[in-house]
Amino acid sequence: MKFILSLLFGLISALVTAENHLNLNVRSIALGRVHALDSGVVNPSSLSFYQAPALGFSVYNQFQIKGLNNFSCYGIFPNRFLDAGLQVLEYGYEDYHRWTVQGSFSKKITSRIALGTSFRYQEFSNFREEEIKPLIHADLGLFFQVNEKIAVALLSEDVINNSHDKCQAFIGLNYNMAASCKFLLECAVREQEPLSFSSGIEYELMDHFYFRMGIYSHPLTPTFGLSFSLKPFSVDVACDKHSFLGYSLMLGISYQFKLMKR
Repeated sequence: MKFILSLLFGLISALVTAENHLNLNVRSIALGRVHALDSGVVNPSSLSFYQAPALGFSVYNQFQIKGLNNFSCYGIFPNRFLDAGLQVLEYGYEDYHRWTVQGSFSKKITSRIALGTSFRYQEFSNFREEEIKPLIHADLGLFFQVNEKIAVALLSEDVINNSHDKCQAFIGLNYNMAASCKFLLECAVREQEPLSFSSGIEYELMDHFYFRMGIYSHPLTPTFGLSFSLKPFSVDVACDKHSFLGYSLMLGISYQFKLMKR
């Protein structure tokens, strides 16, 4: 059984490069797995546009396979000096685990532009008791709020790492089409790979209730989700469907504290 689970885990990782997406939040997955336009968890520079501290927890089940779950908790702490975020993830099944701790920092350099960086430490364990070297990664991000309707985000992942991961860049555009509708478009650039794209729409169906849908290109996969906010709590659900492996579901809950003075 352990061998079968290990083989299955390796196949899934190879087919969908799932480990590259495990630190995405629920909203990002529902909107086509955007990275640069992620709100605070992946792109550290967006931390500076939060108006209040927040805490969140999520669970991500891949392809409806029991045991292939990713648990994540995070905290976002905007302040006058250096905006900060912390995320802790646990991923794997009974005999394979990966723990990740990520610290993020951001600072506004103007009223509309922020720069950020994040550092990830990853540690592994498996039933074969093989020694796996811990991994360290560093990312850089930029967020530019052009005006009330348009925002541009840049993210470069794995700028520094002690593994064989190649640096990848994401460029995203957020356009507020109306007060109740947002459109997101993002392009990913990876070494020796074709350009890939993500796109999504978020629409407020009624007060505090949002519908989200998106798509990403490699592999071509639709995504969708729902969000209900009753402050200070929010509940988010996201789902995507791989053409071969089936559905993945993510559920998250977050708590937002009172607005703070900048």
